[in-house]
This record gives sequence, structure tokens and C-alpha cells, in this order.
Amino acid sequence: AAMIEVPWIAVSAAAGAGADPGSERRLRPERFSPETLMAVGIAPRTASIITARGDSMAPTILDGDRLVVDGGDRNVGRTGAILVLRRDGDLLVKRVIAQQGMLTLMSDNPAYAPVTVSAEAVQPIGRVKLLLRMPQ
Repeated sequence: AAMIEVPWIAVSAAAGAGADPGSERRLRPERFSPETLMAVGIAPRTASIITARGDSMAPTILDGDRLVVDGGDRNVGRTGAILVLRRDGDLLVKRVIAQQGMLTLMSDNPAYAPVTVSAEAVQPIGRVKLLLRMPQ
């Protein structure tokens, strides 16, 4: 079967303080088998990759992990889904819980307190469906 090229989003998503968008050059596309994407429920045309920065989602997501994001799944209603969000120009990776027009952005690292914002204050980019850990 032909491999599917998944493009990189040329920014890092902060799992922490917030990364400066545009700080990362565009990388070559990563190749996946159609079966890999199908297994995690991502349509090839909505898939993209970002690099996580920081430790706020540790131990689930570590600094430097590559995240395959499903841009076709931006539903923030699902409790505890890990989403990539844009907030004030920063990209964030957080667990999201939606309640009454408010979103609670939660980190897996207990050193980071949850943040509650209005749903209008963030723009969902997509749901993290696959994690590619770099060899340590």
C-alpha cells in the first residue's frame, strides 16, 4: 500500500509555558501506512504533526514528542480528550473538559494548575490521536 505523507505544522505546541509560533522550520513530511492512521481514526487529509515542548503533560507527553493531530476532530465536549489549542497566539497541548461554555485546560503534570477559560478564548486545532516518542 502507498504510504501517506502527513505534513508538519511548523510550530511547537507548548506543554508548558507557551511556545513562540513560527520558531520551528517546516520539517519534511512523516510517512505513515494507511493502516496506522485508520487504526487511530484519523483521515489522512486531516492529519498533521506537531512537536510538543515543555513538561506540563508529562509523563503522558514528553518534551520533544511528536504528536499526530486530527484536525477533523475538534470536539471539545469529550471529557479529558487531549487537544491542541490556540490561545493568545500560543499553541497548547492540554486535556480539555467543557462545562457550560467554559473550558478547563488540564495538565497531566501535577505541578501545573488547571486553567479555566471561556470557550471563545481558545481555538481548537485538533485532537491528539497518536504519539511518536523520540528515543531518549
